[in-house]
Amino acid sequence: MSGYTAHNSKVFKVGVEQYAERVIKAKLVAMLKSVAQTLVGVIDGSFVMPDGTTQFPVDTANLHDATGVGVYADGAIQHFIPTARATKAQSDGGVKGIFGSPLLQAAISDGATQFSKGIWIVLFSTVPYAYKINTQGSKIGRGVNFFETLKQTLLNDVISGLQPITA
Repeated sequence: MSGYTAHNSKVFKVGVEQYAERVIKAKLVAMLKSVAQTLVGVIDGSFVMPDGTTQFPVDTANLHDATGVGVYADGAIQHFIPTARATKAQSDGGVKGIFGSPLLQAAISDGATQFSKGIWIVLFSTVPYAYKINTQGSKIGRGVNFFETLKQTLLNDVISGLQPITA
């Protein structure tokens, strides 16, 4: 009888692993894509043109264009990027010619190496001054915690999306 128990345990384990790979993983990735798409809508709606708000500042719109989401599933990448709005480059310190959208696309693509195994959802803001805006604000004091606000929205949406899986 114990020989059957070990065999049954192995068969059950294989079945659970296959179910997780085929069904649960697909549902999880679909939920993350939905969350990412929703967050890009929040990004597009929060960086209000032409000047933005205290929380989500707009100068050239490159911060907006550089903020998006990547969903990675075992090496497959899905880009979720806002509609590019910047018509002129931004400068930061001595660096000129900064366009946010290409930086975001490159960062999401480059993330494929780091996030090649497992399932990941990653929020990006890729202009060189994004961290400074998030922590200190712009020259006129806008944008403090813009990234933290988006991160919290992302986290809340992911947790909300992790409902019990039904067949």
